[in-house]
Amino acid sequence: MKRFWVFSVFIIYLTIGVYAETSISLGIGPEMNMYSEKSIAAGGVFNMDFRFNEMWSAGARALYCMDLGQDTIGDVSVLEVTANVRWYFLRFRDILFKYSMLWMGRFHWFVQVDVGGSFAFFPDIMKDVAYTGFSIGGTGGARIVFEKLYVEPYLRYSLRGNLGLGVLVGLTFNGYEN
Repeated sequence: MKRFWVFSVFIIYLTIGVYAETSISLGIGPEMNMYSEKSIAAGGVFNMDFRFNEMWSAGARALYCMDLGQDTIGDVSVLEVTANVRWYFLRFRDILFKYSMLWMGRFHWFVQVDVGGSFAFFPDIMKDVAYTGFSIGGTGGARIVFEKLYVEPYLRYSLRGNLGLGVLVGLTFNGYEN
């Protein structure tokens, strides 16, 4: 019980002075991952998130990719849909100490938890049947902000042993810019 109270006080301390400006972001981009039987898979990502304040956001992500290691590209394809909760972990330093450094102004470093499902299609093996699976994992990266436009390189890993590397480019709407 003591650990719970220490953790609660720590979280409250970190969020003192957080601005409550909200925003919605939409982004698209490429990703390479390990949804493959022989080599790598590549595809596209669509991401949407709602930012509650400077430190927290929640959203959803959809990924469609194809196995590039097959004899015919597209023999194996995967659709993954996940929901996420994101923490911008270095934002509290700018709020508490009121100084601005290079990584505080433009670079918004984050970690997030992803939970969802994946649907794999194997046209040659299973005719019109999708193999479904549960997906849980984590993502880390940085959102580099340029007014309303952002670029977001990231690295993600799921408990199913899938490692992914991607870049999102998107727009932010409704207020929060920096």
